[in-house]
Amino acid sequence: MKKLLALLLCVCMVLSLAACGSKNESTPAATEKAQQETTAGGYRKLAKDEYLSLITGSSGGGWYIMGALFNDKFESNIPGLKMTLLPGGGASNPTVVNGGTDAQIGFTYITNAVAAKAGSGDYEKSDNMYALCNLSVKQFLHLCVPADYKYQTLDDIINNKEGIKMAVGPRAGGNEVAFSRVLEQYGVSYADIESWGGSIQYISAQEGCDAVKDGQVNGNANLAAIPLGVITEMSSAKKITFLKIPDDKAKAACEKYGYTQESIPAGTYTNTEDIPTIADTVVLIISGQVSNDLAYNLAKCLAENKQAWGEGYAALGAFDPANAANCGIPLHPGAEEYYKEAGILK
Repeated sequence: MKKLLALLLCVCMVLSLAACGSKNESTPAATEKAQQETTAGGYRKLAKDEYLSLITGSSGGGWYIMGALFNDKFESNIPGLKMTLLPGGGASNPTVVNGGTDAQIGFTYITNAVAAKAGSGDYEKSDNMYALCNLSVKQFLHLCVPADYKYQTLDDIINNKEGIKMAVGPRAGGNEVAFSRVLEQYGVSYADIESWGGSIQYISAQEGCDAVKDGQVNGNANLAAIPLGVITEMSSAKKITFLKIPDDKAKAACEKYGYTQESIPAGTYTNTEDIPTIADTVVLIISGQVSNDLAYNLAKCLAENKQAWGEGYAALGAFDPANAANCGIPLHPGAEEYYKEAGILK
């Protein structure tokens, strides 16, 4: 009888210890969730300090301004994150981000992101590049010449084989690529312009507008959200003409490359009428090397600060969090998790 009682007592003690263990122990997922819930602002706690570089467009351009705004907000909202801003080019940024060494986040257009992910056109397949956020910002191709230039239409410049000196932004940037694709619809290349006595200047948006004002170049191409500050400044200092892209040429470029036909509204600058052109939509892309927790935090910061974006840069007033996940390419898993949790992505 004593042995039986001792055995029962041992069994009870084992069960009691097991019960205590089940109450006090937590799974790794539960612990992680508790940390995420207690992080200031609802951001996930990072395992260590993180350093990211955001690659934009040329210095002085719209992307550079937006990038500086994002960097400040990312650092102030996400504990342990340090950001660096780098100038870049819209067409080449997907390749840089895919590599993940020089930059881990970048601006580009949906047309470029789709082509890079698929490995079509001039791109090698970018398997390590994902979408972070659709910024809902349309960028319009601005083609400007001085008002006293001898030709005031794009057709006249091409048909008369004018040796125009054109500033187009950095090589492989959104400005340069969009302009070359419009010329392509005329059957004209940069080499043709150079053979006519002209030149293509691969300089920044700021430098290009300054060169027009100073008479060093005859024209300027910028693919940018409206209004672009450097163009506002240029058009205020010097009378300019905005070249209209003919409907047939714009339609052909859109059908081939995925642009949309748009118009720069009258009064945006000194223009008194709408300017027919082409446009693309801006997205942020991100390297697959970025952790899920950090990508989650970045998506959260972007989606939950709509007012700050619009106040910081006029073009970002168009940002729509409900459209943030519509990027044309797969989302980074961390960003996808946030968009699902927030009800943005079903």
